[in-house]
Amino acid sequence: MKTIIYDLDGTLLNTLYDLADAVNYALNKQGHPSRSYDEIRSFIGNGVKILMNRCTDFKCTPDEIDSLLSDFTPHYLAHMYDKTEPYNGICEIMNKLKAEGYQQAIASNKLDSAVKELCGHYFPDLYDAALGAPQDKRKPDPTVLNMCIAELGAKRENIVYVGDTEIDLQTAKNAGVTCIAACWGFRDKEFLIKEGAEYVADTPDELYEILSRLNQ
Repeated sequence: MKTIIYDLDGTLLNTLYDLADAVNYALNKQGHPSRSYDEIRSFIGNGVKILMNRCTDFKCTPDEIDSLLSDFTPHYLAHMYDKTEPYNGICEIMNKLKAEGYQQAIASNKLDSAVKELCGHYFPDLYDAALGAPQDKRKPDPTVLNMCIAELGAKRENIVYVGDTEIDLQTAKNAGVTCIAACWGFRDKEFLIKEGAEYVADTPDELYEILSRLNQ
């Protein structure tokens, strides 16, 4: 398995604090109470529209959600480097895998422009493709993963998808590829195992060890 496709938020980058700050900026601007980091952490995974619905207890109309997003998006894009950083060890492992001939790519529910900008900033020369999901085809719909696979020209039996939420587990299943659960992100290990994770990695070093075993 020589092709790795990663989720972005919670897998490669700890984006929680910048996302939460932008969410709360939008909520407060329109008269809604703030949400804690832990709450927002548990809401992340299905894209920003569902994130905002969860933050407002699904009590807003579609137009109200769109209005919140119109405040969230420019604020987030202006501040997405304030507190975001790669998880410890992830850049080293990506460099190691690249040196060993792995294809590496990113498939995210994030805005495509933000995916490309963040990946270009934090992981230059380490990936072969970086894509955000179409707005109406967010994971667990496999569209963005399939787009990535097509761009790479990879065979599904040679692909591992690495993600940190139950949404990523389902996305991999829907796309027919192997999944490794990253337990350092937005969901804990026990939860991911309960959700059916077959392979779990507590650290990027463990991710590398699992990949090595799968390629034996």
